[in-house]
Amino acid sequence: MAVPSLITALVTVRQSYLDSQLQSFVDSEMSSIYVSKQSVDRNQRKISLFVVGSQVSSQEKQRLKKQLPSYHLTDYKLDITQLSAKKYVSIADLKKYFADNQQAAQDADSTQDKVQTAIADEVKKINKQVVVSFSDLKEEDDRVEVTIQTKQRLNAAQKKALQKAVKDAADQYSMTVQMTFTVSDK
Repeated sequence: MAVPSLITALVTVRQSYLDSQLQSFVDSEMSSIYVSKQSVDRNQRKISLFVVGSQVSSQEKQRLKKQLPSYHLTDYKLDITQLSAKKYVSIADLKKYFADNQQAAQDADSTQDKVQTAIADEVKKINKQVVVSFSDLKEEDDRVEVTIQTKQRLNAAQKKALQKAVKDAADQYSMTVQMTFTVSDK
């Protein structure tokens, strides 16, 4: 049955074309407005846009409606829902939030790098024959997971010295340590 698949293909192509035209409209006509969600309903001939930030004036909405034919969206109703009416944040607030969180993530990464370097340096002072590895942790973790791999089994005194060195290095950065010792057969 080629006819149903042909109809499905035609509907899919039309919807993709409408989605593409809507994206062009949003990119070109609304570049200074943050559109958090957009959709086009071909059956109801309705475009729904959810925007965050400064209030979109009625004049701006009228201007946008007049631009629809330029994007082959004639006869479509434009519905703009403003998401910043006191219970949502502004664009400036969003930008500040993302900038602050990006800086916090970079600081956390930097601290983890420093802790890992300090631990590796302390371990190498005690025993140059060990391999030190660290588990990947989330930035907000205040702990570090350390695996110490040796070619030979360590005695109690060697383990204790390594544990102390690792704990002391982690304490400098207020990090807790979880340590694992393994013996490599290579």
